[in-house]
Amino acid sequence: MAAVIGLAVAGLFWAANSFAWAFGAGRGYEDALSMPQRPEVIVDTTQRLSDLPSGVSESRLDGEPPAYRYRGFRLVLESGGRMFLVPEKWTRDGRTVVVAYDSGVRLQLIPPPKNLAPG
Repeated sequence: MAAVIGLAVAGLFWAANSFAWAFGAGRGYEDALSMPQRPEVIVDTTQRLSDLPSGVSESRLDGEPPAYRYRGFRLVLESGGRMFLVPEKWTRDGRTVVVAYDSGVRLQLIPPPKNLAPG
């Protein structure tokens, strides 16, 4: 009897894990398709970001810090004082850049164009 119950519990864990994986993969696919509808993020920093993802541009700012400007990011989410950013043409093999809020970072959020229909 205990073996049957153990097998049933293991089967339930396996089914829940399979469902969660499939749901997450589908959700990730939808998120990747909807990047143009997410706010663009312009990041100004005092320190240079290294190893930028493809599609993100860097320009040097004159004058007071911040000294570097990065364009081409889209906001995925914000949590715990950090912004998780990806390029607009993000793929599942792409990278996510995590930017913490501090005095060396200035952020601008630009709403997506109104003529973009949700995907």
